[in-house]
This record gives sequence, structure tokens and C-alpha cells, in this order.
Amino acid sequence: TDPRFGKPTITPFRVTLNENNVPWRAGLTYKFDTGSLVYANVSTGYKAGVMSGFSPATTLQYNPAKQEKLVAYEAGIKAPLLGGRVQFSGAGFYYQYSDKQVRARVSVPPFGLLERILNVPSSKIWGLEGAIFIQPVDGLNISLNGIYLNSKVSGSFIAYNQQGYLGDYKGSDLPYTPKLSAVGDVDYSFSVGDNMKAALGGSLTYRGATNTTFVTQTLLGSNFDLKSYALLDMR
Repeated sequence: TDPRFGKPTITPFRVTLNENNVPWRAGLTYKFDTGSLVYANVSTGYKAGVMSGFSPATTLQYNPAKQEKLVAYEAGIKAPLLGGRVQFSGAGFYYQYSDKQVRARVSVPPFGLLERILNVPSSKIWGLEGAIFIQPVDGLNISLNGIYLNSKVSGSFIAYNQQGYLGDYKGSDLPYTPKLSAVGDVDYSFSVGDNMKAALGGSLTYRGATNTTFVTQTLLGSNFDLKSYALLDMR
């Protein structure tokens, strides 16, 4: 049916999306005599425009989402320490998105709110990440990785969230971007005979709490909050 719903048609509904882009990347690196490396990069990338893959109720859901553009800035360091027994890396980054593609909801009478891919006109993420790898003795490997993210819808974005509230979600965190994530791993291997090795290890993964839909102080989505959690793996 057409967007007004209720008027049957056998006329094909045609949608076209004609886009182009030129991604690019530039960077500088400097390596010290000690083996340490510092770098800085800036790049632009694109995610192709898309028509929602959901089973539609009306042709309204076929409206395409434009291509997503990302301008990314990153600077960091990689450093071997203590004769290579310790490897450290750290970086800071800033991502500026235009027309970021997200799953959101649109009103489709008489069914109510149905999903569609929409564009967030302007959003950003900045963050810090670090990793350290330690091999204090042969066979024992210890690693720790962590990342901090701060995300925001930086421009006006009027839509429904998953809980059904319509409004402007400027200032909302981007869904599924926890502020803190980390993983630690310990692995020890040793010989048990001439031709065999045994290994023991474990890892602990932490993911901080995050929203899974757009929210503000007045447009809530508490039914769709994802609590923080940790996973312990022993092997």
C-alpha cells in the first residue's frame, strides 16, 4: 500500500539512492631509537546509504537512509619497555559523524511504531584507550586493555525512541556506547614432557552500563537500559 495506508496499488514503488564519496587518510609517525613509536592520523570514511531491510507495512518504511560520514582524529604511542618484556600502547581519538545510521522508530498507522534506519544529522565520540602486555617470565603472559568513550548527539535529532517518546534527542548518548570497557587476561603455559605443553589461563571482561535507545532527562528509555556486567572465563 502507499504511505496513506488502505489504498491498494499494483503500481511498482520505485526508490533510488545515488551517492558518491572520496575517502582519504593522512598520518605522521616518528620512531625513536628505543623502538617507541608516536603517531597521529586524520581520516574520512563513509558507510553506504541503505534502505531498511525490515519487512514493511507501508512504503513509508522504504525511505532510504543517506550515507554516513565519519571524520576521525587519532594520536597515540606504542612503546616496548624492559627489553620487550612490557609492551605499552595508548591513544586518544575524536570521531565526528554526519548522518550516522541508527535503528529507530517511525509512526506507521494503524500499526503504531515500526522500525526503520534513520540518520542522526550530527553526533560525536571522543575517547581514550590503553593496553599493556607483560611477560615477566617465559610462558607467563599478562595483558590489560581498557577504553573510555564519551558519545553525544550534537545536533537536533527528532525521532521516537524505543520506549515510544517523540522529541528532540540532542544531548543523548549514542546507543550501545558504554563509557568504560576493559578486559584482562592471564595465560601460563609450561612443558609436560618432551612433546607436550599444558596451559592455564583466565580472562575478565567488563562492560559498563549503557542506553540501548536514545534518551534525555525528559525523554526517558529506562526499560531499555543495559546494566553493567562482567564475564569471567577460565580455561
